[in-house]
Amino acid sequence: KHIFREAMRGIVPDAVLERRDKLGFATPERQWFQQIRPQIGDLLRNTPDIPLLDADAAARYLADMLDGKRPFGWQAWRLVNFSRWYSLFF
Repeated sequence: KHIFREAMRGIVPDAVLERRDKLGFATPERQWFQQIRPQIGDLLRNTPDIPLLDADAAARYLADMLDGKRPFGWQAWRLVNFSRWYSLFF
């Protein structure tokens, strides 16, 4: 962030660059996952055998998140992205 702030000096007002009250924003991951749920299910089912990952259990875990049976969390992104990465590179 420091490098970015310094690069923006003279372009962006100092009052903006020096703000410390910045807040992140929520993104609608759960809704995104609901929209692509069939593709996610296919991805997890068609992932090659990944050592230390039970694809059926991962699919059930993700389905429970999307069905509201467990809180939706960062694990959803990790499961999907790791499965996709593994299928592409192994």
